[in-house]
Amino acid sequence: MNINKQKLSIEEGLLKQAGYRGSEIDELIAQRYSMGGTQKPILVLTPNEGQTESAEVWKAPQEAVKTPRTRKQRLLNAHKPRTALSQFLNDAKTHQERVKSVMKRIYKSKSCDMAYVTQKEMQAWRQLPKYSSYVKLNKLWNGYISDLLMVKEGGDKNELNSAKKMMYAQKLTSADFNGARITVIEARNPSIVGLSGIVAWEAKSNFVLVCEGGKCFEKMDKLDGMELENAGKDTQMGGLRIVDKSGTRFMVHVEAGDMEFEIIGSRFLFRTADRSGKKFKPKNVDLL
Repeated sequence: MNINKQKLSIEEGLLKQAGYRGSEIDELIAQRYSMGGTQKPILVLTPNEGQTESAEVWKAPQEAVKTPRTRKQRLLNAHKPRTALSQFLNDAKTHQERVKSVMKRIYKSKSCDMAYVTQKEMQAWRQLPKYSSYVKLNKLWNGYISDLLMVKEGGDKNELNSAKKMMYAQKLTSADFNGARITVIEARNPSIVGLSGIVAWEAKSNFVLVCEGGKCFEKMDKLDGMELENAGKDTQMGGLRIVDKSGTRFMVHVEAGDMEFEIIGSRFLFRTADRSGKKFKPKNVDLL
C-alpha cells in the first residue's frame, strides 16, 4: 500500500493529539486506507425517501432553459425583442404612427378644434418620449465632456489654436455621445437635414435622438403654437428619430465655451465601448 508519507505523518500527529498511542495509531491508519476495513476511502451514496422529490425540483429548470433544436426556431427567437430598449423603441414607434395620423387629419380639416381627438389618441401623445425628460441627461453629458476636453465655463472658443483643436478631435473620437445634443447638417436623406435632438442611445450604426416637437396637443382648446401648414410634418410631433451614421454629418453642441464640433458619422461606425479603446488613423473613407 503506497501512502504519501507527508500525509501519513500529519494523520499520525492528529491521532497522537487525540490520545491514541503506538499500535492503535497503526491499526486506525491501516483501516483508513483499506478497502475492506470499517473506514471506506470512498463516499457511498444510498437512495433515500426524498429521491423522487429532488428529481422533480431539478427537472423544472432544465426544461425551462431548453434551447430550440431547429434552425427555424432559433431564427425566430433571435428576432424577438429581448431587451427593454427594443420594447421601448417599438412602443414609441407605435405611438408616433398614431399621433402622425392625427396630425395629418388636423392638417386636412384646417381646424383648431380639439373636440374630435379621442382619448386614445391623446394618450398616445402623452406616452411619446418628451424632449424635456432628457434635458437633465444633456446637462450630465455637458459636465462629462467639459471634464474630458478640459474646457472651463465661459471659455472663449476664438482662443482655440491648432494644437487644442487636434487634442479635442482626438478626445472626441473616444467620447461617449449618449446625452449629447446634436444636429444633422448634411445627409444623404435631405429630409432629415436640420433635425436636432438629444442622443438617447448610440448604437453601432445610428443615433437614437429625442427631438423637441411642437405644442400640438399641449392645449385642449386650440393648437397653440403650431403652424397648420406644417401640421403634417414629423418635426412637429417630436418623439424619437433613428438617424444613420453612414453618410451623415453631425454638429455636436458643447455648452462649456459655447463650442460646436462637426463629426463625420461614417468614421463613428463603432459601438461606444469599442470606440473608446480604438486609435483612429487618417485614411480615405466615403464621407458622404
